[in-house]
Amino acid sequence: MKRVPSLVAIGVILAVLVSTNPYRKETYISHTTTRIQTNLCNQEVQQGDRASCEQLCKVLSPVTVQVLRGLLYAYTPPPRNYVLFSVFTSELPESELQAIGVAGHYIYISQESTAPNLCDFFESDLIALVDQALRVHGSLRNSCN
Repeated sequence: MKRVPSLVAIGVILAVLVSTNPYRKETYISHTTTRIQTNLCNQEVQQGDRASCEQLCKVLSPVTVQVLRGLLYAYTPPPRNYVLFSVFTSELPESELQAIGVAGHYIYISQESTAPNLCDFFESDLIALVDQALRVHGSLRNSCN
């Protein structure tokens, strides 16, 4: 008889986990894009002037977010859904993001889940990533010319 309350509690916990499992790719991409956008300008500047980097963030952040969203859609396969939780993997050209979705939240498990500083990102990789994103979405490249 003492096991019944414990079994009911376990059943309730399992039901909550199943009902709050974030299994949709779109939700993951939206959350990850917001997280990356927040991290882009909040890291320490490794090179250059902090004031100019802050200005660069304000100007480029909306564009960068759209590029990142497109890259995440292109490089994120459907999640592995294990009913109680889901595993998401984004294999971007220069890094990999991994997250576990559980109870309506995302827990990032890969070492490369934080974005580089936007100044460093812009100077080194953004142009290459934009070019790759445009190749993935070829129609966008044709409309820009």
